[in-house]
Amino acid sequence: LRDKGSSRVLGNAVVGGKVTLSGGTRPVIGGSLTHGGALSVASGSPASWVGGAINQTPVTIAPAPPWRTLNYDRFIAAGFAVLPWEGACDVKYSTAHPMPAKIAAITRPTIIDARACPTLTIKTDITVKLGDDAVLLAPKINLEAFTFGSTDATDRNLYVVSSNNAASCPATRTDIEVSGVNFTDKRVAGLLYGECRVTINNWGGGFWRGSIYARNISNVPLLTYVPVADPDRIGGGGTTVPGGTKIEPTPLSVRNLSTAP
Repeated sequence: LRDKGSSRVLGNAVVGGKVTLSGGTRPVIGGSLTHGGALSVASGSPASWVGGAINQTPVTIAPAPPWRTLNYDRFIAAGFAVLPWEGACDVKYSTAHPMPAKIAAITRPTIIDARACPTLTIKTDITVKLGDDAVLLAPKINLEAFTFGSTDATDRNLYVVSSNNAASCPATRTDIEVSGVNFTDKRVAGLLYGECRVTINNWGGGFWRGSIYARNISNVPLLTYVPVADPDRIGGGGTTVPGGTKIEPTPLSVRNLSTAP
């Protein structure tokens, strides 16, 4: 584990190998730290970098749970309605488009089905408000410089899902790219799901608020981690679903594939 100078762990950390802490607001790890390898800090005592107990002991990390596939059929089985994408596959700056208003008008969990678009691109300066839990579904998705919100006081889940399920994952393939998207409305949390690569370009001051589930994650994403409910356990919107499981085994989850990149 190596912090990048601004990362923080608010809870406990268990690391099988070496830990290097070199920057950010102390304590960088708010809870306890259990580590199998050496611990090094940039200055001062390790206790000033860790809020709780520090234990060095051999660590066995349990294997990650099996990959959980998200696709059109799974959302249908969970009871989501379908709203076909209309109009151009690009929602551009200062250009009228029918879909933002249609998304705000949904009254039940809904798939916004843009699988017919080779790439769904939303680059706009508006707030896209969700009328209920929603899925943006397309082979490739580019999101840039806009804000997600809720139409009322209810929490919403947003699933941004690439429908590209090709087994190969070359370095040139990106399923989802996000740049400067904001969640000023804290009633919305989003899950980025790509079977290959998710890229977050850290500009515009926006932290992705939610979770990331992908084989590869490019850059060091600005992420405010919020668990997003598994769609087949949704009991009425939001991230606080009683008894709901979570799709992600970890906030940043990496898929294990037998095929080479």
